[in-house]
Amino acid sequence: MNPPEAREIIAGYLSGLRRIPFEELERACSVLETAGRADGTLREFRHDLGLTRRDLSVCDVFGGRAAEFADLPRAARERLFPELTKHVEACRPCRRVLWDLKPLWEIVTTAARARCHVLTEPIRLALSRKGTVEERGSGFPSLGAVMAVACAAEMTLHAPEELAVPPGSRRKEWLLKDDEAECSVRLIVEVSDSAQATLRCVLESATDAAPRPDQVRIEIRRARNNSLFLAGPLSNFQADPIVLALDAWVIKLIPNDAQRIPSWEIPLQLEPNEETEDD
Repeated sequence: MNPPEAREIIAGYLSGLRRIPFEELERACSVLETAGRADGTLREFRHDLGLTRRDLSVCDVFGGRAAEFADLPRAARERLFPELTKHVEACRPCRRVLWDLKPLWEIVTTAARARCHVLTEPIRLALSRKGTVEERGSGFPSLGAVMAVACAAEMTLHAPEELAVPPGSRRKEWLLKDDEAECSVRLIVEVSDSAQATLRCVLESATDAAPRPDQVRIEIRRARNNSLFLAGPLSNFQADPIVLALDAWVIKLIPNDAQRIPSWEIPLQLEPNEETEDD
């Protein structure tokens, strides 16, 4: 593939006139990079395609490719669309668009023929010793999440739960709805002054579909080696929260009636907030 062919492939992809396999698109990008195109040439190419900053925002570009972006595994998104990946991680409206298209749960059937609903992307949080917690990655947005980049002019609020919380919040909360099970998992994470996290899990339902806390077993395992950190009836951890250190964790909620009610698995990554620590 030569540079003119690569330009034609990329132009066809961006214009939406051609469906380009991602392997071919990646190769075309590599050809242009290898050819050492000068910045001026690339700016001219973007202008010809109507991709100048004046004509098209990053939010607009993402909106045109959101369905394809949502279908890709996380690693493929990072490899093929690094700029859009970073943008979605920081822009709340675009992250909401992503999750309007992307399923929240992946359904897995265990060897015992029990159903497990696994969160399709991990929840990533950065904790600081100043007692703040910030979201990282493109996981399902928390209630009242704030944008981290200058997209505020393009932000519109669709529901009360989207009202922004002040920067430096100590608490994040998610309502993870499961339509099949007719209930939701409410996950609450707060950070202590020692940069440890406290965790609460609550099962909720508008009907009687959600099992009681004493009918659910909670397991928390370290993701790196699947070692068990904590286990017991969920009712034991309703009054006093669970304390977690910085690490990658897997939270499992397993109903006693696992044949009728699915279990839930939620990956949770707790990371140090290096940006805050350097202040």
